Amino acid sequence: MLKRYGIFIIFGFLLTKPGFTQGDLDFRLVDFWKHKKPNFTLPLVPQPGEFITLSTNSAGSGGAYAGYLNNPTAIYLNPAALTALDGRKVYLEAGYRSEFDLSVGESQDALIFPQALSGAVSLGSFSIGLGYFCPYYMNTLTNQSETDENSNSLNQQRKIDVISLATAYDFKDKLALGIAIFFLNDTWKAKENGFTLFDSQAKGLNIAVGSLVRIVRGIDFGINYMKKSDLIDTEKWSDPLIQVEVKHLLPARLRMGTTVSLSQNWQILFDAEKIFWSEIPSLFYTLNNRFQYYLGINKKFSNRSFRLGFYTRSHPVSEKLDQKLLTLGFEQKVKKAVISISFQDSHLLTSDKDYLSDLYSIKSVRVSYFLLGVSYNI
Repeated sequence: MLKRYGIFIIFGFLLTKPGFTQGDLDFRLVDFWKHKKPNFTLPLVPQPGEFITLSTNSAGSGGAYAGYLNNPTAIYLNPAALTALDGRKVYLEAGYRSEFDLSVGESQDALIFPQALSGAVSLGSFSIGLGYFCPYYMNTLTNQSETDENSNSLNQQRKIDVISLATAYDFKDKLALGIAIFFLNDTWKAKENGFTLFDSQAKGLNIAVGSLVRIVRGIDFGINYMKKSDLIDTEKWSDPLIQVEVKHLLPARLRMGTTVSLSQNWQILFDAEKIFWSEIPSLFYTLNNRFQYYLGINKKFSNRSFRLGFYTRSHPVSEKLDQKLLTLGFEQKVKKAVISISFQDSHLLTSDKDYLSDLYSIKSVRVSYFLLGVSYNI
């Protein structure tokens, strides 16, 4: 029975760090279990590298969007930007991700479809939008050392589905304010050697507010704040005496950004985002609030645009685990439709250094993303 509990704490521990290699941690986890009560709370901390950059336009421009969005993903990213859309628009997006984990030497690939499906209507100064989004997707496989006689494989899957309703109002083209309500469905599954250890699902509401300000002609400034998501699901372990309260957590985020139009054909975008990791409890270490920075350039032609960018993905434990990504994007207008693609990659810039402590080791993870989106004017 102790082995069963040890396994349970192992995958709970794995949730809080990407690319974790078990090594010789079994005895530490068993010792940790001895101090736990039969009923306890397990914080489900998101892995920083599993957040998805929504919107092909933003993804191609270094992930910057606070001051500029031209499709209905504004419903989720910054509801105030709905006022920048004309008429009625629908948007469909698919994503493909390849994640190479140096700790196991394997690549985890995933096709996410739809990644976004949304629509928005502009009624003069008032705009409204409704959409589905997948802002977080995790599918990881962790193996014990091949030299371990009791070698096991642990597969974890976590997906967050969001239905969002947003509205915005434009005050004479100078200031726009928006608000969005999110209906979240957060699922998490863990399997050991194909056997289901845990299957948790939590549902709830969240909220975000945004603004878009035109400082002077050609310079827009945007702010978006999304509050912390704290959903609770109570699960009973196979032993009827064990009851686990699983907290599905997402940190609060504050993003500020500006878009500078150098001319009708050139744009520079810059965002800074603070993620409030310290609000989230962790079993084994302190999570630190970190800033992330996004920089992009857009070059427009008559019916097409090219994008180039760079951004950082900060890790709450150590700067050694930060990811640095290069981005490319292309957009083509075809009658009433706009087709856009983007590519992001961290292989060239992400360090291979590991973060080590007396308790655990976190390995570097490299990722590549490919996004395809279609926007259509109705």
